[in-house]
Amino acid sequence: MKKVVFIILNYRTYEDTIRQVTELVEEDRRDIQIIIVDNCSPNESYEKLRDIFKENDLVDVIQTSNNWGFAKGNNYGLKYASKYTPEFVCVINNDVHFSLETIDALCNIYVKLDSPAVISPIQMLPDNKIARFKELRVPSFWRYVRDYTFLFSNPQHKYVSNTTFGNVQKVEWIPGAFMFTKYNTFKSIEFFDEDTFLYGEESLLAGKIKKEGLNNYIILDQQYIHEHSKTISTVLSVKRQSKLIFQGKKIFLKKYSPSLIWLKIPVLYISYRFNLMCQIIINAISKA
Repeated sequence: MKKVVFIILNYRTYEDTIRQVTELVEEDRRDIQIIIVDNCSPNESYEKLRDIFKENDLVDVIQTSNNWGFAKGNNYGLKYASKYTPEFVCVINNDVHFSLETIDALCNIYVKLDSPAVISPIQMLPDNKIARFKELRVPSFWRYVRDYTFLFSNPQHKYVSNTTFGNVQKVEWIPGAFMFTKYNTFKSIEFFDEDTFLYGEESLLAGKIKKEGLNNYIILDQQYIHEHSKTISTVLSVKRQSKLIFQGKKIFLKKYSPSLIWLKIPVLYISYRFNLMCQIIINAISKA
């Protein structure tokens, strides 16, 4: 049995994964296990990772048969993790930095919370500034429409305690770069929704968790640094990214806001096409 199992999804950027895993195993903590899931990278990622960590029994390197995207790729690792009967699981991007002291703090606070699902430290940027997000709430149809307009903006999230713990904030939506949860809790809700390939996973998970009557939390006195890897931008065009984001929003609305869906989807599509046209124009001007 392992106290914490880390799931790291790798696609192409094996150098980042090597750096991160090396940092984690330096302390030789026998109560953790690291599972690297190579998402069928088209480069030498799997071979590099397998060869570097083959002698380390704290690290497993596995590979999917195809590039399954974020949700299904992580689920592959999460299901594999059952062999270690973990108490907790931590799903992380390979471009984040944190200490195992933070993990210990999360383990300690988790069991004291009211019906917890996913918890996370505050996300920081490499310049030591707090990463900014829109309100960490389950999204609404009108929020999605506002996302696509330049006339309205969604409120920014503010980190303030709203629980009996002075260092804990109950939220609905957790950033996907760092998600910490009880393994059996995550398993009970069947892990990530696999209907998306990329983008929208956090919103679908937030909708599922809210529906189950569970709570998500940000731990305000803990932090992690997110470098925001450029991998997606180098692999996917602006048009492709925008399409995947739209598809994620559409799937979410169909599952968690189905009333008047016959009207919501066309309105959202018009907003999406308008936003995409603006992005293409702005991108063309910036390159001119």
